Amino acid sequence: MTALEILTLKLANDEINKTQKELAIAEIEQTIKDYCHIPDVPQGLNFVWANMAADLIRYKPDSETTGRASSITEGDTSVSFEKDEWRDILDSLVLNYKHQLQTYRRVKW
Repeated sequence: MTALEILTLKLANDEINKTQKELAIAEIEQTIKDYCHIPDVPQGLNFVWANMAADLIRYKPDSETTGRASSITEGDTSVSFEKDEWRDILDSLVLNYKHQLQTYRRVKW
């Protein structure tokens, strides 16, 4: 089974369209490849891949807190924004599945 097929079965009762599933699969695929330093996601990670995508889809961001300015300075005009919440979510997903991903991780020189 592919990761997309597994994800479709896991989210059968949710109102998630095919495009959302494909987007989550693609984003998690790139995250896995970046973390493990591999060109392709091996078949042995299909369930982990699908579970990570399901976790990403089920995450509901608080739209009121994303992208807000954290500080504004008038003299010399400086604006600082809050940390990238989406990147934090992907990083926490990797940490949640670190044990499973570690087997496939390669050393990067």
